[in-house]
This record gives sequence, structure tokens and C-alpha cells, in this order.
Amino acid sequence: MRYLTFPMREALQAEATDEAAVLLATITHPDLAEPIHLSSHGLTTLSIDPFVMGVRSRGVDYLHLVKSYALPDDPETGAPSGQIVLADINGDLARSALLLIAYPTIDFEIVLASTPDLVEDAFTDEIEVASATWEGGALTLELQAIDYDEPIPAHRISRRYAPGLYK
Repeated sequence: MRYLTFPMREALQAEATDEAAVLLATITHPDLAEPIHLSSHGLTTLSIDPFVMGVRSRGVDYLHLVKSYALPDDPETGAPSGQIVLADINGDLARSALLLIAYPTIDFEIVLASTPDLVEDAFTDEIEVASATWEGGALTLELQAIDYDEPIPAHRISRRYAPGLYK
């Protein structure tokens, strides 16, 4: 069960509010020197030359490049899927994506604009990129839930793996 803070619940349930839920995305891949941090809102000026807007959360700068997103859902039929659209005017992100042998994984965090250091909800190690397309200055990443292809449970419930059950 996920617990949200009162300000987050209030912002989500309000008909009109000055508060905004901000998506923070971290893209990781073994071929990347460091993770790529992106945000859905530009709350802070991160750089003047070149001019860059974004969000600073827990000491990390998240660039405002996310144009739209839909997190993977849980449909009754088919696999969970979602989409994230990134601003990519000159195609640099698309060229970088094409150089990767395998698609990266993406971790999502939801924060409030007023409290970017407090993570309200997180989806880590659950989502990977299934495909990428570039069109009209936007890089669209199709997302899917990671299929671990493991039997559930992965281990037998024995004294070795669950000693607390046998006391």
C-alpha cells in the first residue's frame, strides 16, 4: 500500500490548485557514463548559458525535457505499457538512443513542486523501454513493465529461505 502525504492527496483531489505533481525520470544503461535525469516541469533555472530549466531534487539536477507521459497501466488484457515523450529538437537524444545495443531502464519518482526533495511515490526497477521513435522534434519511448520470467515464488518456502515461518 502506498502512503501519500496530506499535501499530495490534497493536490490530487483539489478541483483547482497551485500545486503540481512532478515526474522525475532517471534513465540508466550500462553503456551510459552516468544516468540521465529528466523532469516533467521546469521549476528552477539550472543554467544560464546555455539556458536550462529543470528541477533540483536531493542534490541532483533533472532537465525539463519531458513533454508528456503515461506510466504503464495494468489492463485486463495484454501487457502493461506506457509512453514518455521527450523534447528532442535536433535529434541528439534519438541518435544516442540508436547507438545503444539494448534499451535502457527508467526509474520514475513523483514529487510535489513545492517539496521536490520528498519523494511521494517511486517506480524503480519495474519499467524498461520497449521501442523508441523520433518524429517532429520529439523522441517517443514506448514503455513496458519488466518481465522477470520467474516462477512465483522464486524459492521454495523452506526453513532455509523463510526461517521465521517455522518458529
